[in-house]
Amino acid sequence: MRSPWKNNKFLFYNLIALVFIKAVFSYSGLQFANLMDGLAAFAKEDVIMQTNVLRQTLGLGGLKESTVLDIAAAQKLQDMLQNQYFAHTSPAGVSPWHWIEVNQYKYAYAGENLAIGFLTAKDTVDAWADSPSHRANLLNPNFREIGIAVAPAKIQDSQGFLVVQLFGTPRPTATAIASQPKQAAQIIPSPITQTAAPTIAQAVIQHCFHIVCSIRILNFSRDRSFLWS
Repeated sequence: MRSPWKNNKFLFYNLIALVFIKAVFSYSGLQFANLMDGLAAFAKEDVIMQTNVLRQTLGLGGLKESTVLDIAAAQKLQDMLQNQYFAHTSPAGVSPWHWIEVNQYKYAYAGENLAIGFLTAKDTVDAWADSPSHRANLLNPNFREIGIAVAPAKIQDSQGFLVVQLFGTPRPTATAIASQPKQAAQIIPSPITQTAAPTIAQAVIQHCFHIVCSIRILNFSRDRSFLWS
């Protein structure tokens, strides 16, 4: 039979643990704003560099920064902040491609990765690289250009540096198309993939409450090559 002391000891330690957890998370929430105020957002050039290091390590060409995609990424980031959402499609139904198209970027391929809660460019790209769907965007051989926007953000329960990463490949010009051998047009359907249930580690990456921030990542891609073949 368990002694009363052991029962009381168990309750005592649980009570201490609960008080500690409450104190830590209250403190972290209070200090987060001060932490973000004193911390400069990492540069978009660092995200591009980390992405290209990963691609080149695996024998892929580096991506060229596109001013137009940078502008589109900044507009998407501001829309997420203003309308308080973290998703590829806004609550009003605005798709990721709207920001690319409204800036007259005519593309054959396009993709988007999103992240919030990371403090460095390397941590952001490493998290994307550890997620199969995000990695597919990072290492897509069809992409030629990249645009980035980074800013401190608080979106509902998620806090930290918000990153929008856009990929694109410009549509071939009429001159380039005319110089290529004529081929029958083909529709290339987007692949349908089924993923297994995430591991515990993947689940932590996808949505984890950290002591100082919430970490979340999302990705999306689009293949419009069938329109331009």
